[in-house]
Amino acid sequence: MLSSKDGLFDKARGRIVGSDEYLTKPFSKDELFDAINQYR
Repeated sequence: MLSSKDGLFDKARGRIVGSDEYLTKPFSKDELFDAINQYR
């Protein structure tokens, strides 16, 4: 999940709706690739 919200409640809500990863903006290209590569 990509979001501009980085609060604890926001991350928990992301997990509840089924996200495996939660990246907040701004994120780096390396952070995005790391998150993707975990599931390859």
